[in-house]
Amino acid sequence: LPAVDDGAKTPEESIALLEALKSQGVTDVMATPHFYPYEHNLIEFKESTESAYSKLLKSIEGKGLPKVHLGCEILYFDGLAFSEDIKEFCLGGSKYILIELTDKCITDTFFENMLYLKNNTDIIPIIAHVERYHRSKNFKRLINFLQYENIIVQINASSILEWIYNRTFAKLFESQLYIIIGSDTHSIGRRPPLLDKAIEVITKKYGKNMADIILKNTEHISKKILSSGEKGEFQ
Repeated sequence: LPAVDDGAKTPEESIALLEALKSQGVTDVMATPHFYPYEHNLIEFKESTESAYSKLLKSIEGKGLPKVHLGCEILYFDGLAFSEDIKEFCLGGSKYILIELTDKCITDTFFENMLYLKNNTDIIPIIAHVERYHRSKNFKRLINFLQYENIIVQINASSILEWIYNRTFAKLFESQLYIIIGSDTHSIGRRPPLLDKAIEVITKKYGKNMADIILKNTEHISKKILSSGEKGEFQ
């Protein structure tokens, strides 16, 4: 979304990003502006993102670019699973919620919140850029938990290109995690769309089968999100 947070600054830059994504075979894009619970007001956040989204749709109308859907990436906070407003943060009006962590928040309370979401609600968590938390003292416990509970994890294309020989990725790819890949693109100059190059690197380093699994997972979850949103699960 243009001029919302640390992403595209203008509609023109948003269009350039969408053109780059289209060239990589992307048909649908989920806009995920950050929501920081201790900094943002929900009403103001919704007003600003919906306004930017409306302007973006007008600027790309008729250009044959990927379809854009409105979501967000919410920073985890204790009690997230019990929030009365949690459905407001789901991706495109679907059941799925993209949750960003910090190293320090990977605690017993986090695990309890994820279990509550999984076992007591219709909401399906996706843990954003899981590779970033590798410095947390509880990283191994996090990976074991996500694997055992079959919780979806997302990895960034840019991280793959930067860290492909890092042992972190070897551990992730050797695990039984349900992995999807995302562009997490911010601008043409800073974290541009690199999905095609990331898949090439995964193929070279870990084999075509691994690349195919990640692509299949990503397509499957993307369709689930879009289908769930179109059905108005939380309307």
